[in-house]
Amino acid sequence: MSAQGLSSGSFQAGVVGLREGFMTEEMVIFAGPGALARARATQALLEERFRKVDLRADELRFDYLGINAVHREASPPLRDEPHEVILRVALRTSSRTEADKLRREIDPLAVNGVAGTGKWATSAPGSRVRPVVGLNSCLVDRALVPTRVTMIHSAEKGSA
Repeated sequence: MSAQGLSSGSFQAGVVGLREGFMTEEMVIFAGPGALARARATQALLEERFRKVDLRADELRFDYLGINAVHREASPPLRDEPHEVILRVALRTSSRTEADKLRREIDPLAVNGVAGTGKWATSAPGSRVRPVVGLNSCLVDRALVPTRVTMIHSAEKGSA
């Protein structure tokens, strides 16, 4: 018997997909002397722009690929100034419209950004906004899960 007084055989483990909003990411590339300073200035510029367009993000991340993208705050301090930096900006939000604000703020940086802003890159072709599907484990009443077994006969090839 389970904690609720029902036989454990009457439930089946399952995984349920839940809509958890949308995410998108953009990358801006900086190279040459002062690359990290220009990337940081771009982050400050974007943070200000996000305030002005009232970006409502559940999560917003600024990562510097090659510097702190994996270990974040636990990354060791830099010994030397990097010659190139990629600023990755990612967000998760409840609406596609909010997620698209990132692209609308990044794209103009090619001509209106910090001096020396390099090209921008994206990791997704087409629409850069993608739905987020969260997964949760649960127990489902077996009576609600249809069960079907299908046998498929495969003819084996004979030897030559």
